[in-house]
Amino acid sequence: MCLRYHSASMTSVASDGLPARESGEWASDKLFYVARYMDILTGSMKSRWARRVYVDLMSGPGVCLVRGTRREFDGSPILALKTPTPFTDVILVEQDPVLGDALARRVVAPGLRPPPVIIRDDCNRQSVLDEILARIGSDALALAFVDLLGMNVTMATLRALTAKQSPVDLIITFPEMDVTRNWRAATRGASEHAGRFDEFFGTPKWRSAVDSSKPPDRNADALMKFYAKQLEDFGYLTSILPLTMKNKRKGTLYRPIFGSRHNRGIEFWEKISAKKEPSGQRRLL
Repeated sequence: MCLRYHSASMTSVASDGLPARESGEWASDKLFYVARYMDILTGSMKSRWARRVYVDLMSGPGVCLVRGTRREFDGSPILALKTPTPFTDVILVEQDPVLGDALARRVVAPGLRPPPVIIRDDCNRQSVLDEILARIGSDALALAFVDLLGMNVTMATLRALTAKQSPVDLIITFPEMDVTRNWRAATRGASEHAGRFDEFFGTPKWRSAVDSSKPPDRNADALMKFYAKQLEDFGYLTSILPLTMKNKRKGTLYRPIFGSRHNRGIEFWEKISAKKEPSGQRRLL
């Protein structure tokens, strides 16, 4: 199954002359929480874990540009390389060659650390997962950011990524708009959406979570909870950010889901997510 992924067609040109991911203000809000978790994880765990690894499964070009404006802000890979207490290892996966080239040129800027590994391939490939797991090893604390606008990463990929000895915290942007728009079509076995829904949720049993008599937001919420339950089934504690990320038309795009096998991770996430108004209060870098 070939899942949808972000393409270079969703880009514009940034002030440095390289491609930037076009987005709305909501992307900056999302990254506010991601950056705060990076900071609290690396800062508080540096004395307990000699190796702290960041993994970005869909890295993009490293810079975002608000659609219709010239406002730019750092994407998740650059934020990871700017943490006050640095990660010891950074692994960035980007399948699109145009975005991968832009990312490779940006991550060598002065002041960014450590030098990251860039894997230019589909994060769902077993060979990519094998390389990521080998680089994480068995003696590290890892954070994986899974930035989804569509159903880009399968549940089997997440299961494989978290199956080894080193603990891996997860921040996942649950693609609520894609789910809401297409779940009805996916319930029809012949639909093009059926297979990708099954792979995204890791089972065809997601169909039991929806009810056609309920409004779209209720079904989206039910499917989000089903997704979180799938993570819990392979040993994760989960926490769903209460703030939804909306576009200019007030449509819900996605909502971050956090997962960790340790209570401390949940405590950290709930501490940083208690601030529900990130706009205008983002970390200055």
